[in-house]
Amino acid sequence: ADFNNHRQDILGETSHPLDLANRADGKLQVTVHVEKGYDVIAKALREVTITVYGPDGRPSKVIYADHAVAQGGGFKTWTLYNGFVSNCQGLAGNITFPKMQTNEINKTPENMAFLQRDPETLNFHDLQRQINELKAGGGNSSDVRNAEVGLWFKVSLPFSCLVFGMVGAPLGLRSPRSGKVSGLVWALPIMLGYYVIYMTMS
Repeated sequence: ADFNNHRQDILGETSHPLDLANRADGKLQVTVHVEKGYDVIAKALREVTITVYGPDGRPSKVIYADHAVAQGGGFKTWTLYNGFVSNCQGLAGNITFPKMQTNEINKTPENMAFLQRDPETLNFHDLQRQINELKAGGGNSSDVRNAEVGLWFKVSLPFSCLVFGMVGAPLGLRSPRSGKVSGLVWALPIMLGYYVIYMTMS
């Protein structure tokens, strides 16, 4: 009840969805979809759907929970609240529960917090690691692409400053008789061209 009362005040609706997958011997075991992301302060996932796959590769059951709370730092055990279990192979129908534990999410709170971080706040090395973890966990392809674009922006933007410096130095050393206007005439199309290419490629 306390979680429900304050969770909207913590992050509102700003947390983006998370998609994870667990595999063993190349076979899909579990997929986890977290519709409203990971709440770092409460260490909780919001609106969780867990799909468990059988040996034949078909879904065997689907677990939904309003939220899941981590049992502690470094552990992969989560407690699910206010949900149901739906069997997919002709067994009993939906089973509702107020509370149950699961190890099928297979991520620690630290993993979740790291995957939730904005790529713009990470350095090049950490962003590479985030991309690799998203790919390994079957993350949303759109999130992976956006992170990869952000990764190479971290290289391209400093490099563009170097190029502008190399181009600008000769313009600044032009003959005084050509005046400052000549340098400005050259600078404007260069800057405009860069901006157009930057926006198009991004």
